[in-house]
Amino acid sequence: MLRLFVEQQSDGQTCLRAVESTVPEGAAVIYTDEWGGYARVQEQLQMAHASVRHGRDAEGRREWARDDDGDGVREVH
Repeated sequence: MLRLFVEQQSDGQTCLRAVESTVPEGAAVIYTDEWGGYARVQEQLQMAHASVRHGRDAEGRREWARDDDGDGVREVH
């Protein structure tokens, strides 16, 4: 499922409101990018949170998707 929002801001409160209003109750994990607005999802909404870092790491690599559980499916985008 995909839901898109057009917002005036992308701060933490706006991101939390979007997550809270769209993620079904009981969802195991929410996957996002590293945007700072998502930093408090796990803490404030009591949801597991995994993210990818699109910016370059120390070796100059970028991460676009990741397979955290080793099943061959890149579930973290």
